[in-house]
Amino acid sequence: MNQNLQVDGLSAATGLDLLRQMWEIRLFEDRVYDLLGRNVIKGASHLYAGEEAVAVGAISVLRDDDLITSTHRGHGHCHARGAAIAKTEEAKQEHYERMMAELCGRETGYCLGRGGSMHIADVEKGNLGATGIVGGNIPVATGAALALRLRSGEAQQDNGRVVLCFFGDGAAQTGNFHESLNMAGLWGLPVVYVIENNLYGMSVPIGHAAARGGASWSARRTAGTATPAPTRASTARATKRPRGRPATPSQALPAGWWTAGCAPRTRSTPSRPGPKRPSNAPQSSP
Repeated sequence: MNQNLQVDGLSAATGLDLLRQMWEIRLFEDRVYDLLGRNVIKGASHLYAGEEAVAVGAISVLRDDDLITSTHRGHGHCHARGAAIAKTEEAKQEHYERMMAELCGRETGYCLGRGGSMHIADVEKGNLGATGIVGGNIPVATGAALALRLRSGEAQQDNGRVVLCFFGDGAAQTGNFHESLNMAGLWGLPVVYVIENNLYGMSVPIGHAAARGGASWSARRTAGTATPAPTRASTARATKRPRGRPATPSQALPAGWWTAGCAPRTRSTPSRPGPKRPSNAPQSSP
């Protein structure tokens, strides 16, 4: 391998490692999709397939002591965070097995099998957890960042730590989103908000739910999701400012950006088919 080769600003070794992580997440999600169809995994599961580059790129620039909050599509974030911290192949394998055990409701899972797909967490590695409530993790991330800010004057190890908060475009229409960003901006909190925009809030096109130019479109950076390099670069820029910010309030807005191009899937365990959609029902267009 040519160690001097640069692709999208990444070395060949780094690029291959990020690509490997993306494939691992996709294969993991494909297995989850299969197990859901065979009723091995119970309930609903919102897959991260199609969004791999966001989690892998963003989390790759974090320090081991940084924190993240996740969404109802939390497998990819948990996968990428654990893989980034694991120092050996054995540790990575244990991480993957504990994730799958959690989804299958086994006691060997991260939450003893009680969290499942939408509530998986690994607090020891800085993953504060997924949530089944749209936008429910945004105030959690903001509160964690406030704790870091308040503790930074007392605990030297908290200086420079940041919180990475993932959420979708649908969550940007909630009150949690606006209140949290306002508080983070007023108090200069060390939190980066990552909007994973797949253009739909469940089945509602974003054009039907958000007024362009309004407060919901306040993110200031855009990163594509076909490869992890743009997201990695955006996250590196966004985390640089809060890491170097003194432990005092600031009027500057927290960093954030809009990501696009995601195409996730959702699947539930088999059930009876619901009522057919009336032929004269109104159709929504993206």
